[in-house]
Amino acid sequence: MTTFRVLMLGYQRVGKTSLLASMYRATQKELAGNYQFQIKHGNDLTSQLLSKAEDNLKCATEYIFGDAIAPTNVLRTFLFQMYSNEQMLFQVEFLDYQGGRLMDSSTSDAATVREWLNTCVAVIIPIDSPSLMESEGEWAKLIDEWNNPEGIENIFRSEMNRNTPRLVILSPVKCEKYIQ
Repeated sequence: MTTFRVLMLGYQRVGKTSLLASMYRATQKELAGNYQFQIKHGNDLTSQLLSKAEDNLKCATEYIFGDAIAPTNVLRTFLFQMYSNEQMLFQVEFLDYQGGRLMDSSTSDAATVREWLNTCVAVIIPIDSPSLMESEGEWAKLIDEWNNPEGIENIFRSEMNRNTPRLVILSPVKCEKYIQ
């Protein structure tokens, strides 16, 4: 069975896990009632982790600065399976990790992220929107801490095999306030 790896790349509290839960929920909603295509959890752990992430998002109806959703504290993978007419077509495996450990290149998490960066078919980079869009106050101070654009660029320049094409998706997150 073909398994596609997708790396969620970002620093702590940027919204990697929340984005993954939202993408899964939106995909399920889009495919609801479609009997030709289905997406399913690949294992019980994925189901449990997504359920917890979705519950956290529901409780955080208004983002409370710094404390709405606890950050991920362990490296983990989420596995999804795509079916057509009850036959599995492929799997997609997402890597999620404690973003705060990304800066310490000596950790096993950082080594795993570097390995995935060179074996994945896609990289999704969540962008913390309020820190970009707010010109003053606490949010503006967090652009470097949560988005860390220079750190992400350095990871790409130093760790990624440039001879292998991959899809890179920049995804704005936490921008509900700005949608009208």
